[in-house]
Amino acid sequence: MGNIKYHDKHSDIKLLIKYIKLQTELQSNIDDIHKAICGPPCIELRDINYEQARKEIELFFKENHGKEYYPSDLMEMLGIDFRLAARICNDLETEWKIQSNIDEVENAIKRLEKAMI
Repeated sequence: MGNIKYHDKHSDIKLLIKYIKLQTELQSNIDDIHKAICGPPCIELRDINYEQARKEIELFFKENHGKEYYPSDLMEMLGIDFRLAARICNDLETEWKIQSNIDEVENAIKRLEKAMI
């Protein structure tokens, strides 16, 4: 007679769980290595003219009213060149369509200076 092997379903499940944990850990390590080698993800900038970029930025600010964004945020979120985004933000601020927090910071500094005198 041949050998009879006892098949334990619980040990199979334990092996499967161990395999899944190892696989997850391996994928995490691969992701870490990829980030270390490649750095942060590249931002794909679109070839867009001033008028179109301005329309998109104005719409973005209308849809996100009350939140603070910088030209770098617009570059990342909309794919618009940083210099173009900064120029448009400056133009919108000059036209009073958006408000910069720089005024608030300057006013706070002035209040602190007055309080220290």
